[in-house]
Amino acid sequence: MTASRGAGGRIMEVLIAKAEAAGYVHYRLSTRNKLHMGQTLYRRADFREVPLSPDFPGIVEGVEIGMELILSHRGAKENRLA
Repeated sequence: MTASRGAGGRIMEVLIAKAEAAGYVHYRLSTRNKLHMGQTLYRRADFREVPLSPDFPGIVEGVEIGMELILSHRGAKENRLA
């Protein structure tokens, strides 16, 4: 994960570090397509945009985008942040 600037970036780093310490390596989230600062934060943390799917319940296509981060560790649990 790339270091992020500001309070939001530090919070994200702590959350991902805690989840990673618990064995999680797969993270998914959705965000509004107009929240450019949030998307920038997620991209700095190495999230990438992914197609919307049933893994993102309740989102509105054309209004929200899906993003995910997959870390490379063996034997880890899967998690979805939404």
